[in-house]
Amino acid sequence: MERLFTKLCMLIVVALALQMHGNKGCLEKERIALLAIKPFIINATVSFYDESWVDDHNRIVESWVDDRVSDCCDWHRVECNTTTGRVMNLSLSRLLYESTTILNFSLFQPLDQLQILDLSDNYFEGWVDNRGRGLGNLRNLEYLDMSGLANLRNLKFLNLSENGMIGSLQELGICKLKNLVELDLGGNNFEGHLPPCVVNNLTILRALDLSSNQLTGNIPSLNLLTSLKSLCLQDNYFEGLFSFSSLANLSKLETFQLSTEDSKLRVQETENFLQPPNQLKFLYLSKCNLHGIPSFLMYQHSLEVIDLSHNKLVGMFPTWLLHNNTRLQRMHLTNNSFSGILQLPNSTHDLLQLTISNNNLNGQLPMNIGVILPRLEHLDLAKNSLEGYIPWSVGEMKSLNMLDLSINNFSGELPKAFVSGCSSLELLILSNNKFHGEIFPQFMNMTRLRVLFLDNNQFGGKIQDGPSKARLLKVLDLSSNRFSGEIPHWFGNFSNLRFLVMSNNMLEGGVPVQLSNIDYLDISENRLSGSILASSFNLSMVQHLYMQKNGFNGSIPNAFFRSSTLVVLDLRDNKLSGSIPNQIDDNLPNRFLLLGGNHLEGHIPLELCKLRYIRMLDLSRNRLTGSVPSCFSNMLLWTVKDGYDYDSLIIGFNWGTNAEVNLQVGFVTKNRNESYVGNILRSCGSSEPTTPPATPSGAGEDQEDEYAIDMVLFYWSLFASYVTTIMGFYYA
Repeated sequence: MERLFTKLCMLIVVALALQMHGNKGCLEKERIALLAIKPFIINATVSFYDESWVDDHNRIVESWVDDRVSDCCDWHRVECNTTTGRVMNLSLSRLLYESTTILNFSLFQPLDQLQILDLSDNYFEGWVDNRGRGLGNLRNLEYLDMSGLANLRNLKFLNLSENGMIGSLQELGICKLKNLVELDLGGNNFEGHLPPCVVNNLTILRALDLSSNQLTGNIPSLNLLTSLKSLCLQDNYFEGLFSFSSLANLSKLETFQLSTEDSKLRVQETENFLQPPNQLKFLYLSKCNLHGIPSFLMYQHSLEVIDLSHNKLVGMFPTWLLHNNTRLQRMHLTNNSFSGILQLPNSTHDLLQLTISNNNLNGQLPMNIGVILPRLEHLDLAKNSLEGYIPWSVGEMKSLNMLDLSINNFSGELPKAFVSGCSSLELLILSNNKFHGEIFPQFMNMTRLRVLFLDNNQFGGKIQDGPSKARLLKVLDLSSNRFSGEIPHWFGNFSNLRFLVMSNNMLEGGVPVQLSNIDYLDISENRLSGSILASSFNLSMVQHLYMQKNGFNGSIPNAFFRSSTLVVLDLRDNKLSGSIPNQIDDNLPNRFLLLGGNHLEGHIPLELCKLRYIRMLDLSRNRLTGSVPSCFSNMLLWTVKDGYDYDSLIIGFNWGTNAEVNLQVGFVTKNRNESYVGNILRSCGSSEPTTPPATPSGAGEDQEDEYAIDMVLFYWSLFASYVTTIMGFYYA
C-alpha cells in the first residue's frame, strides 16, 4: 500500500511538472494568434522604413518565437492574467509612423479575454475584418486606445457603431478626416455638442449616423453637407428648436431620423420656405414632441416609410399622407392622440405596414379595409376605442402576417372569411375585447400561426381542433374566457409550443399527458380534477406551473421536487392530500412553492431547507402538525399581508439593483419555533421590508442574481422572445 501511495505521489509530481513546462500559462490558441500578428508587424515596417528603423522595431517582437517552450505571457508588450494565463493586455502602439498598412481586426479575435488593446500613435491606412465580427468577439475589452485615428487622412468609410465608446466627437478627431464619405458612430456613449467642424469640414459626407448616443445642445444648421443622402440623429438628448430649414440645401437627402430621449427638443411644425428641395424616402420623427404634423410633409410625394409615433399628434387619421405618397410602405403612428374613425383612401394602396396603436380612434373599421389595403402585412390597432365586427374583407389580406386588435371594444364572432382567408398570419392578438362564439372551426386555415392571444374575451364552448395543423405555434393564451370541456389532447402535437395559458375558464377533466414540451403552463381557476401525474409534464423543461384553484386530489408527485428547471409551482386551493414530499434534490431553482389551501398532513419536511433559492413559500390552510423547522430561519424570504393578491404581487416586483420592492412576499409564522396545529401557518407580516437573515452557505449574491427571475419578468420575457423574433420580420 505504501509503495502504491509513493507511485501515486510521483505521478502527481510529474503531471505538475508537465503542466509547468512548455508554454506554461499561455493558451495555445492565443500563442498562435500572437504569432499571426507578428508577421503583420514585420511586413508593415519592412515595406516602408529604412533598415535601421526596422531593426529597432523588429526587436519589439523578437521574443515572439514559434517555440512551445516559450511562454507567450513573457513576450514583450504582452501581459497575461497570472491565474488563468489568458492574454489580458496587448500594446501595439507607436509601431507605424507612416504607412499604407491595412489593419486586420480578425487577427485579434482569438484573444477573447483581452481587456486592454493599445493601437495608439500608428498611421494605419484603415482596417478590415476577414471574419465579419471585427472586435465584437473581444467581449471583455475594457480599454481600446485608437488615438491615432485623426491620422487616417485618406479614410473614406468609418464605422465604429455599437462599441459603447465614450468622450466627445471633438476628442475622437473625426473633424480631420475630410475625405470621409460615410461616418457611422451610432450606438455609443459620445457626449457633448455636435461640433461645428463636423458640418464645416466633412462636406463630402453622404451618410452620417450619430444615433443612440448622449449628444446634447442645439442641432446646428447642416446646410453645408450638400452631399448627404442619409442623416440619423435619433435617440440623443438634443434640445432647443429644430427647423427643417436647416436641411434646405440638402437636395440629395433621402433618409432623415430624429428623436429625443427627453422633452427638451422641439421640432418646428410650420416652416416659412414654400417647398423643400428634397424628396425624402424614409422619415423617422418618433419622440419629437410634435403637436402637429410638420407642414413640409405636404410637399413630400416619394415617402416609403414614415414614423411619427410617440408624439402628441391630434385630429383625424392623416389619410392625405397615403394620397400624396403612393409608394408608402410603412406608416407608424403609435402612441399619439388621433381620434375619430379610421378614414382610408378611396382607391387601392400598396401599404405594407400600418401601426396606429394607443390612440383614440373610435367607430367601426371600414368594411372595405381589405380591399383598399390588400397587400397589408402588418396591422396594429391595439389600445383604441374601436368597436363592431371584424370586417369580412380582412380575409382578402392574403399577405397579412401580424394583426393586433387587442384592448378595444370589438364584438361578434370571428368571420369565416377571416379565419379561412388569412393563411399567412403568424401573430394574432385579439385580447381584451368582447368577441364571442366558438373558435377554431374545422375550416380554420391559419397554419403558419406562431403566437395567438385570445384572452379576456367571451369565447365559449369546447375548444375545436381547427388550429391542430398550426404546427409552428409557440405561444397560446386562451385565458379568461368561457371555454368548457376537456383540455384537447392534440395540444401535445405542437412540438414548438412553449407557452400555454388557459386559466379562468370552465375546463373539466384531468391534465393530458401530452403536454411534454411546455415551458410555461397556466391552467389555474378551472374545474379540473383528478390526480396530478408527473408524466403529464416534461420536468426537464417546464419552468412555470400554475394549477391553483381547481379540484385536483391525491398526492403531490415527488418528481416536482427533483426538477432541475421548475422555478414556480403553484398548487394552491385544490384538494391535494398526503404529506409534503421529502425527496428533494440539492440546488433546485425553485423560487415560489405555493401549496396553501389543500388537505396536506404531517410534518414540514426538513428537506425543504434544501430549496436555497426559495423566496416565497405558502403552506397555510392545510392540516400540518408539528413544529416549524429551525432551518427556516436561514431562508431569504419576503413577507406579505394575509390574503395577498397574486396579480398585484406579480406587478409589484422590481429587480433593479437599488430598486424598491413594492410588495415583498414570503412565508413566515407567528412564531418560527412554536408548535402548531391545523392551519395557523399564514402568509402574514408587514409589507415593509424585513431584515433578511444570513445567506445560507454557498448561496451568495452571485447565486441570488443568477436565479433572480420573478414570474412576470419571466412571463413577459418569454413572450417577448417569441414575439420579438416574429416582429423583427415585419420591421426589417
